[in-house]
Amino acid sequence: MFAETNFMRTADRAESVTMLLRRVASNEIRTHYFYSILLRKHGALIESNPTFTHLLEEASKEDASHYHAINECIFQKHGTLGFANPKDTIFGYSRQIKNSLVKLLKNLCLIEASSVQAYAELCALTLEYDYRIFDLSYRNMHENILHLELVNDALNLSALNEHLISET
Repeated sequence: MFAETNFMRTADRAESVTMLLRRVASNEIRTHYFYSILLRKHGALIESNPTFTHLLEEASKEDASHYHAINECIFQKHGTLGFANPKDTIFGYSRQIKNSLVKLLKNLCLIEASSVQAYAELCALTLEYDYRIFDLSYRNMHENILHLELVNDALNLSALNEHLISET
């Protein structure tokens, strides 16, 4: 089995890399959007912890930066951007998700986890084949792991707060 993946045809590898790059580009713009909503709509809930607010702002900026870097990578490989319009990937979410802190955090958690997995696959596919994509994927994967931890902490805290409120 190892020999099969090690000697993957170049065309198959390129197709897989492109598919994964498009997936992470979509994930990065969605998480940027969700972090922005979190800060804008639920800011009062997190204002008590300025460090947490700062981390959310940084995660939002990093994800926007990731999106642009990945799109540039796709453009260099194929001469086209990953998405014609970033709004195509982010505005299909219901108001229920946007207005519920827990649902927003759960979606962020799922998207960040999906990104970490896709970046790990990109690292495996590009190791010794394309150092630029490998380096970008490796760096972004580690930043997204930190984002995932941040979102999990926020989710655990908000679930605890909801439980305490429901008991009173």
